[in-house]
Amino acid sequence: MITVIFLVSQAASMLAAGTVTRAIGQFSNQALPPQSRVAELIKAYLDQETGQRGFLLTGNPISLEPYFAGRTSADRLVTELNTQLDTDGEASRNLAAVIAAAQAWTDEAAEPQIAARREGSVPPDQLAVMTIAGKSLFDRLRVHLSALQGSTDDLVAERFDEVRDAQQRATIAQVAAALLLLAALILSDWLLRHLLTRPVARTLEDVTTVAAGDHDRTISGAGLREIAVLAAAAESMRDSLRKALLENERVSSQRADAEVHYRFLADNAVDVIAHLRGQEVVWISRSAENAFGWPTERWIGS
Repeated sequence: MITVIFLVSQAASMLAAGTVTRAIGQFSNQALPPQSRVAELIKAYLDQETGQRGFLLTGNPISLEPYFAGRTSADRLVTELNTQLDTDGEASRNLAAVIAAAQAWTDEAAEPQIAARREGSVPPDQLAVMTIAGKSLFDRLRVHLSALQGSTDDLVAERFDEVRDAQQRATIAQVAAALLLLAALILSDWLLRHLLTRPVARTLEDVTTVAAGDHDRTISGAGLREIAVLAAAAESMRDSLRKALLENERVSSQRADAEVHYRFLADNAVDVIAHLRGQEVVWISRSAENAFGWPTERWIGS
């Protein structure tokens, strides 16, 4: 029984540990990567805006390097996020809104303004209008990026809660398994004492008492079948011994009574009567003492 409970407890612990492992795997593979990709995507779009505004102000082509690098990174990250978030409806919708807002900023502000600046200097009043228009479109992109980041943060928190819950369930399962095993050990000890140790001790005590002379003591046969069989055999021997002793007592009593009657008759007989054992006198009647005048001590052993 203990072996079965031990195996069950081990299986429960392994199952709980497997649940924790899966939860950690989902946390590491499904929650953390999208969160990291979104953070990189935000940086990529900020690099694009920095490059676009820098070029708009200076006209230096070097200023566009962050813009093109950011656009390349954003395209790659959007592709990865589409795959990673395809099972999360809210996050997928937020990502789609980000893509649309980024496309609007690129088509309506970044690319036209870069093209205009490549043509030459932009008048201050027109530059102010371009800056305001670009900022408005990019602010809309920021809002959608913030929503997307919130979705991935929620996903991380959800997966983290799953890991915590799985760990708690694993802890409960392990504690329950340990308590179950402890209960099994206690139950086994109780059963051992009540079904084997105590019955054997009680039977041994009864047998010892009978062997010491108390033949009226009944030998207990409680406990396992083997103990009951052993006790029954000992009880049968005790009963046989008791009957034999009673018979011996009866015969001895009859013999003693016959001896008394015999001596009574002998003491009152006229003839000389003596008991011999071999060649020695072991008993002499009163009539013999009177007839010869010798006391008993003189006759005994002669």
